[in-house]
Amino acid sequence: MKSVRARRGWDVLVVGGALAGSRLAGALARGGARVALIEPHPGAEKPCGGWLPVHASQVEPLLDELALRWRRPSRYCIETPRGSRQMANPGYRVVARAELDGALFGWALAGGARHLAGRACGIEREPRRWRVQLAGGAVEHGRVLVGADGCGSAVRRALVDPFGRGQIMVTLGMTLPAPADEMRVALGDGLVGYLWYLPRPDHASVGICAPAAHKAGLRDRLLDFARRFAEPLPAHRWGAPIPMLTAPERYRRQLCGDDWLLVGDAAGMANAVTGEGIAHALRSAQVAAAAILSGRPRGYGQRIAAHSAPLVEAATAMAQVLAAPDPVRAYRFAALEYLWPALGRFDLA
Repeated sequence: MKSVRARRGWDVLVVGGALAGSRLAGALARGGARVALIEPHPGAEKPCGGWLPVHASQVEPLLDELALRWRRPSRYCIETPRGSRQMANPGYRVVARAELDGALFGWALAGGARHLAGRACGIEREPRRWRVQLAGGAVEHGRVLVGADGCGSAVRRALVDPFGRGQIMVTLGMTLPAPADEMRVALGDGLVGYLWYLPRPDHASVGICAPAAHKAGLRDRLLDFARRFAEPLPAHRWGAPIPMLTAPERYRRQLCGDDWLLVGDAAGMANAVTGEGIAHALRSAQVAAAAILSGRPRGYGQRIAAHSAPLVEAATAMAQVLAAPDPVRAYRFAALEYLWPALGRFDLA
């Protein structure tokens, strides 16, 4: 088998083995493709709340087949400067990303994908194939290249323009013990973003996010918010960018070519208002797998455009918020509280 792979190379090289990469690699391998899944840290915890939208498992049944530990809080609360609104949980579930990503990664390998441990540090196009060099010196070749390596995607940087500062949302967060039975989203005065408290099965994810241009003071806001739920606070905290595309046309271009494509965060598949990207990443992987197995990777762009209406709506809403002057900008963001339950739903059917 090794000699066959060395002579023929891979059908598909998937760079990134988190949600979108693992989901795609597993589907391709089960469809008969020779797939290499390049990932240096499989199943690592991600800087993410782990919030699963209401209808996620209807569009992605695999979520209910992985035997994951979920938490379904009984209440859902939205805080704004004008007061709080509490309601019964309409069906949101919360999961630890390490467990979700690890389960999907195992599912991909069980389906026949091969794991290549390492970071992609060099990407080049050769005649009729791609050349990817891994940290450590190993070189792999494949006919189709997929970037599933997040907001700072090396594949995206090699093939199209990277996300600029105005297309990124900054997130900071931590985990706390003894989770309460309530999801909480907080919108504050002067905060063009929001805070969250999301109870997972045995701990809680607490975080804050805002556009990169409005990141000043986020750390102090996060610490003040987190002290409402635990004291002392943990020393370990995380921070990371997520895509925040406010131009709707960005969901319809620069996603694929005849022998390459981008999925998940690398493709900007995240809600520009809420930042939710789990279900969108999985959906983009489904669509990408169908395009590649049909022999038409370029068809992915047309197919995913048909499923991106909610992302386009969110991009339009966020663009209007960011275009407003202070203090109108903060007010407009707070006004989104009335849309929040719908914005968190997953309707990329």
